[in-house]
Amino acid sequence: MVRWNMKEESERVHYSLNFKLYAQDKFFGPGVAQLLRKVDETASLRSAAADLKIAYSKAWNMIRTAEKSLGYDLLIKKVGGKHGGGAQLTPEGRAMLDKYTAFEKAIYQSADVMWGKIFPEFAVTGSDTLAPQVETIEHASIGVGAILMASGFSRRMGYNKLLLNLGEGSVAEHILDQIQRQRYAAVTVVSQYAEILEMARQRGFLSVMNKQADEGKSSSIRLGLKTMAKIEEIKGYIFFTGDQILLSDELLERLRNTFITHPDKIIYPEYEGKFGSPVIFPADLAPELVSLKEEQGGRFVADQHSDRLLPVPVQPGWQGLDFDCPEDWEKVRQLWNYRKQDNGKHLDKE
Repeated sequence: MVRWNMKEESERVHYSLNFKLYAQDKFFGPGVAQLLRKVDETASLRSAAADLKIAYSKAWNMIRTAEKSLGYDLLIKKVGGKHGGGAQLTPEGRAMLDKYTAFEKAIYQSADVMWGKIFPEFAVTGSDTLAPQVETIEHASIGVGAILMASGFSRRMGYNKLLLNLGEGSVAEHILDQIQRQRYAAVTVVSQYAEILEMARQRGFLSVMNKQADEGKSSSIRLGLKTMAKIEEIKGYIFFTGDQILLSDELLERLRNTFITHPDKIIYPEYEGKFGSPVIFPADLAPELVSLKEEQGGRFVADQHSDRLLPVPVQPGWQGLDFDCPEDWEKVRQLWNYRKQDNGKHLDKE
């Protein structure tokens, strides 16, 4: 039996960057950026400081120091709000935060490439650092990490189905964008295809090159879980395949919210009375998932814990459709086009 050594994974050689902006002295860095994001979320500097476990006076000092160096206000006082008064970002403050975040992401993407080239013996992938994901974990979907398994061979399709055109991008781009909208605590994309991994990196996701794809879906599960093993905040993992383009955002939100209220349960969508994907597994089942062999999937583990299964009924049931051959693709694509034409107003109720 394969045993998952969490300590061994957490001690794997990796790198971390921590960049800051200076005038004469440091005035803007990860701490200020995180504080501004919290203010944007809570509409209160006091609440933001409390959530981040720093003194209110220290929070104000951080903001004032940055404002002095920048020459403009980052926050303005707000009357009313959740806590009877608070603060909000100024247009200049929001622009500064957006620029810093974009620069941070670009720096990590460049560093990831060099890390993989210069230290290939240490790199699981070209994107080995967890820092960008961990930095904003408080603002993400609490406790749920997402893993996209995109290593299949598409043999029956005769072509990489993730690269099929949906009109405004590929299947893979649609799936990745939908996952991004959910703001999971962390996202890992496992694939044997460089173009898919590049799409993941462009969205700030962790990416893992799967060199054992011929071992079956268990290899993607194993690599995805081990890559996120260091993120203690994750209490559950949701597993996506790359060919369910009809899932609604509302369904994904229901799955996540059900898990948040029942974190000890295996949460799955029930399509017309049948077990379906994507499934959220509690983190304590990770060792069993890592131990899966060849084409065994999460359903194998779920069947061993029938007392922990909690279904989320889904209507319409066709949201769970996937495709493995041209005939399936044509059916799914037609449903996709019909729903897009009426914005889901009628089809999603059928």
